[in-house]
Amino acid sequence: MRYEITIGNNSREVILEALKSATGETYELKSGLATNKIEILKREKNVIYISIGRKAYSVFQVKRSPSSVVFILNGRSVKAEIRSRLENKSSLISSSAASASETVTSNFPAKIVKVNGKVGDYMKRGETIMILEAMKMEAQIKVPNDCVVKEILVKEGQMVEKGKILARLGFG
Repeated sequence: MRYEITIGNNSREVILEALKSATGETYELKSGLATNKIEILKREKNVIYISIGRKAYSVFQVKRSPSSVVFILNGRSVKAEIRSRLENKSSLISSSAASASETVTSNFPAKIVKVNGKVGDYMKRGETIMILEAMKMEAQIKVPNDCVVKEILVKEGQMVEKGKILARLGFG
């Protein structure tokens, strides 16, 4: 998943990908030529303990929204504004070819926080069908075009793997 992260006046594009691991809490972060492995060591209510390379950090979440997070990283206050760099629907659905039924899949391991669509609902392009949470950040899954919800395959509170089909949509 591509993001533009802004901290203070500095912005950079990063790619965050979940890696296969026993805990499912390991990620690869690519920024420019640098690549770092991030591992979630422990989670508490508003604190995440992570390791990046050979260093451990405590991250205290102060405030969160779908597009930003304010946190304290080892005593330093940081505000990060995050905007998904998903420009086309092929990254939200499993097939780029037009068909009578499309599937919405998860691009990363996550927890289903909210399901907005119900079977039979008509949704307009850009409406949020569900909200996922990963690494204490929320991601809104939006429908790529006007559609009818054909099937919802997950429940709120459920954990899903990368590639899991979340819903089926009908177009046309």
